[in-house]
Amino acid sequence: MLSMTGYARSSAEDAGPGARADGAPARRVTVELRSVNHRFFKLHATMPGWLASWEPRIQQLLRASLARGSLSLAVAVEGFAEAAGFALDLGQLARYHDQALAVARSLAAAQPLRIEHLALLPGVVVPRPPEDVAALGELAWPLVERALAGAAAEMVAMRAREGAALAADLRRNLAEVEARFARIVALAPARQVAQREKLLARVREALAAEHVAVEPEHLVREVAIHAERLDVAEEVARMRSHLAAFTQALEGDGEVGRTLEFLAQEMYREANTIGSKGADGELLEAAIAIKSAIERIKEQLANVE
Repeated sequence: MLSMTGYARSSAEDAGPGARADGAPARRVTVELRSVNHRFFKLHATMPGWLASWEPRIQQLLRASLARGSLSLAVAVEGFAEAAGFALDLGQLARYHDQALAVARSLAAAQPLRIEHLALLPGVVVPRPPEDVAALGELAWPLVERALAGAAAEMVAMRAREGAALAADLRRNLAEVEARFARIVALAPARQVAQREKLLARVREALAAEHVAVEPEHLVREVAIHAERLDVAEEVARMRSHLAAFTQALEGDGEVGRTLEFLAQEMYREANTIGSKGADGELLEAAIAIKSAIERIKEQLANVE
């Protein structure tokens, strides 16, 4: 069983400082991954714009190991000095510089020229050609892929630890449900007999007060029909089946969250019906306790993948 809550951080870099032929610093990609519960798989990614076209592949990679959850992904890059989505037109910058320098000399201006000021002028900073942006993505993708794979593995490990804690809590609440249900099973037969006898006595008392005579077999048949409506045998049978299926799914692997949510809802419905039919005494108390335990189970299941 896996939780949908987790955090992971992983980095990947090339061979290291000085490994590149041009002596530039090592390139590094760092990813941070956070996950919370969600009914489906949902990814929100923050990354450099020149990596945006790779988001479908990123999503595919994460989906391979994380089936559900709302994921927040942050991708940071280092050592990709050429990775900006814009480039400097050095020719245009040089022309601006020469013109500005000529003006400064003619005016005998003492203030030095600053490159960052010239860079703000039109035509100095220009968008990179699409083919350059694509090439940068190709260059970075092996590191992105390695960092993502590491983060995904770390995330799965954390989700598994969280899932083990959730499973332990679910088993405790399931044991409460099973214990209370066993009490209902023990009480139900005697309660049905007692209800039928009590109903028969009340009907006879009412008929006697009104001086009405009814054939005994007709009276017994009508009382039996009414008593059958209060019988919980069908609910008990369905509840027993749901409990067995829930236990089996709880011990299974893979994406079991939705199955367990469905079974918990069905068990709650049966417990509710049993409680409404046994509107007094110990059986009602047991049904209420079952519903409370199932509510706790449903709260935990909201975070199970």
